[in-house]
Amino acid sequence: MICFPNAKVNLGLSVLDKRPDDFHNLSTCIIPIPIYDILEINLSETFRFVSYGLKVSGINIIIKTWEYLNGIFDKIAPVNVCLYKNIPMGAGLGGGSSDAIFFLKIINDICELRLSHIELMEIANIIGSDCPFFIDNTSSIVTGKGDIISKVDNPFAGKYITLIYPQINISTKNAFSFVKHNSSATDYSAILDNELLWRNHISNDFEEFVFSEHPHLLKLKNKLYQHNALYTSLTGSGSSLYAISEKEMDISWIDKSYFVQQRYMG
Repeated sequence: MICFPNAKVNLGLSVLDKRPDDFHNLSTCIIPIPIYDILEINLSETFRFVSYGLKVSGINIIIKTWEYLNGIFDKIAPVNVCLYKNIPMGAGLGGGSSDAIFFLKIINDICELRLSHIELMEIANIIGSDCPFFIDNTSSIVTGKGDIISKVDNPFAGKYITLIYPQINISTKNAFSFVKHNSSATDYSAILDNELLWRNHISNDFEEFVFSEHPHLLKLKNKLYQHNALYTSLTGSGSSLYAISEKEMDISWIDKSYFVQQRYMG
């Protein structure tokens, strides 16, 4: 079975406070975007994982998900997993979380685990903070540690998104250790349907740290506004920037070494 785990971006990201479980309470709006990895899973005699494309560092989250499932179920049929990695890691795009949840849902089907939606959400919450979003994989306001999800209409519908990954891997753990806690969450219900308000009312708390470490990214963000972006922001804990525009943006000026993708959001 072949599937296409997609990336996501954050429209705003507030880090509110640290929880007793060492996670952080967050407030964000997450939107799926049409940039994809390719994941093929087939029943096999033994479990095997291989990856191609962009480099995958460390123990892949798919392997961790497989090991977790084997800890709670007896005799899951082994599978052969082939991942083609197109979504950059450490870019704030949620590619690893998306891979894990697409894998989880396929294993639930082909191995007949019969996990309910609630049970899938519980497992996703254990796997990682971005993971519960990808169970339903639709535009949502997300709070708590990423486990409280309220679906909304896609605020980028009918717009173009330009995504820029500057080939910088930002450690999520490191970013959280430096981020300053925000005293209040964005009231998305009041401004989500009016993109003219986003620039002055929606922000990503990780920008201060990431831009201090990589000042050229702040210059890039400002230049995107000069090229008629309606809104531009870091996504997640970085390092990717995205810009929302009414029409396709001129991207000829962007550094050729950067990963740049432009998509219509439907």
